[in-house]
Amino acid sequence: MATETTTSTPFAVIATGGKQYVVREGDIIEVELLGEHQENDKIEFDTVLMTDDGTSAKIGNPHTGTKVTATYLGEKKGKKLT
Repeated sequence: MATETTTSTPFAVIATGGKQYVVREGDIIEVELLGEHQENDKIEFDTVLMTDDGTSAKIGNPHTGTKVTATYLGEKKGKKLT
């Protein structure tokens, strides 16, 4: 029987724009419905549903009371449909 060693990187589950996202430090994600922001603005997501630091998990009821901070990189437009 083989023993499997797993190392978990810290992550959080946030809710924004009607969707949930699993995020880790350094991730780049595409988020809908953020509102008006300028490039390089700091954004705080306070709807954190779960956090896991690799050794213990914290599940919110409904939120954990923590915040995730991100940098707004800019608006991305999709392909034009006709």
